[in-house]
Amino acid sequence: MKASGATNQPKCAAKMESDSGCGVQRHHLRTAGAAIPFALCVASVAFCIVLGIQTSDIKTRMLDLERSAGERVLHPFAEVSMGEFNSMVQERVDEVLSQLRRGTVTL
Repeated sequence: MKASGATNQPKCAAKMESDSGCGVQRHHLRTAGAAIPFALCVASVAFCIVLGIQTSDIKTRMLDLERSAGERVLHPFAEVSMGEFNSMVQERVDEVLSQLRRGTVTL
């Protein structure tokens, strides 16, 4: 008789738990607790993929700009040698210094 009473007691506890709804609520809480981090993980991976694609697009655009006529905009002194550039700068510095001495600076 004790054996049948011992096996009957866990069944009663399980029945009481299922009747009260606590077990179902705990199950939903565990499921929601696991689903939220999983959803955030999936969203993070998707965001990283999108950023990688956008970075690749930007890099491609920059290469296209450098190859096209935009290269002249990015490097306006590409045709000027270093010596010519230094002489142009020196002339401008001399102009500004002479204007400073006279007191009429126009930049």
